Amino acid sequence: MVDPVQELGFSTKKANPETLRLKLGAGLYKIECLSRDSYGKEVKSSLPLMVLPEWGKTKFGLKLPSVAKLASATVEVGGGAQGKSIVTAVVRDINGNGVPSVAVTFSSNALGSVSPFSGTTAAGTGAATTTFTSGGFLGVATVTATAGVTLTASTNILITAGPPCTGTIKAVPTGFPANGVATSTITVALTDCVGFPVPDGTMVGFTTTKGSMLNYAYVEAESTEVISSTGWTVGSSGTASGGQFIGTSSSGAAVFWTFRGEAVSLTYYRYAGGGQMGVRVDGGAPVIIDSNASPAGWVERVIATNLNPAITHQIEVTHQSGTIYLDVFRSGAMTVSGVAANSRPARP
Repeated sequence: MVDPVQELGFSTKKANPETLRLKLGAGLYKIECLSRDSYGKEVKSSLPLMVLPEWGKTKFGLKLPSVAKLASATVEVGGGAQGKSIVTAVVRDINGNGVPSVAVTFSSNALGSVSPFSGTTAAGTGAATTTFTSGGFLGVATVTATAGVTLTASTNILITAGPPCTGTIKAVPTGFPANGVATSTITVALTDCVGFPVPDGTMVGFTTTKGSMLNYAYVEAESTEVISSTGWTVGSSGTASGGQFIGTSSSGAAVFWTFRGEAVSLTYYRYAGGGQMGVRVDGGAPVIIDSNASPAGWVERVIATNLNPAITHQIEVTHQSGTIYLDVFRSGAMTVSGVAANSRPARP
């Protein structure tokens, strides 16, 4: 260095970056800045600087880093009432880098609890995690992470009812003449394992040992009721409904099934290395299903709900990649406030 380095320092409590201005003579300099954030952690920065003689005295501005900020809190929502969610708080500095070794405390509203209540951010990521467990009420829970005195961030977690666990069914009337005209309305009320009505749109299928049910059907994929293009083959399996299924590896191969009901589902085979299919109802946007997953087995997936039961609908499955296997198409009613209903006509 041509000129010795001067050590200049000051302190500030301002949230915004501070600017320090220096007058420097000709020479090679290394500007070093050492400051502390609101947690007492040292924050260092440096910058080489060359000042040429023809510049004369040069003014140089250096911005000090601001305090670390709680950039985000993300959540992976668990399932149902009394479910669990992993909440992650990330502390970042002004440059977007994770700040390690920062103490973070977590709290929640009355809809659940968090454990542990506090943690320390990890090296490299600046993240600290806790687990939120829902209580006995439905609604929107709020989890708040606090670092330092005033640095906070919050995230909301939707707490919904879980899948069907118990149910009751009744018929009104319980008896009628076998004239082919009279009907009985069958109503089922479903609750989750905690006692809450299942979420609206839960699909319900009705079957009967005599007669038929309106707006309900259960059709094997290999049946003649399902229209298929070329490229499909029928296979046998003891785990498939009816002992058979259909499969294809042909690009663009498709099957079609027409039905009536408020909802429709498809049962397909999931396995490691499985292919992809596009499934759509009434020509709408396709739902992309990737059957490459574990564990292996037949999986029923509801494709659409809130359909008009008074008209005929069509579900279409189109091969996209790999090999796919289909077992069953099903249509039925759906729940509103945990209740679904259907009608059974009398058979003469």
